[in-house]
Amino acid sequence: LGVRIKSALFPSAVNAYHLSEMYLEPKGGIRRASWKRTDEAMIAVHVEDGELLVEVGKNRKAMLTQGESVYFDGRLGYIFTNSGEKPAKLLAATYPALIF
Repeated sequence: LGVRIKSALFPSAVNAYHLSEMYLEPKGGIRRASWKRTDEAMIAVHVEDGELLVEVGKNRKAMLTQGESVYFDGRLGYIFTNSGEKPAKLLAATYPALIF
């Protein structure tokens, strides 16, 4: 699948957030819907390295590069695509917590 997730903060009785470092392998510029999700959470993603195309719902797209972030409602559905030539390193935070 080309996605690795290293969770740093897990949901618990006192914690309702999820925080993780994510790595997406490049796909040669080909858009793949294999990492398409719909989650009942607000999601923030920060690109630490590489490029990330984020598609939210049917009509919203944003190409993010190093240092850029996006915040959106996961209920709209979303797709993450790494269209760059190197792995993308992301920091993702959600509320409530998502379990991958």
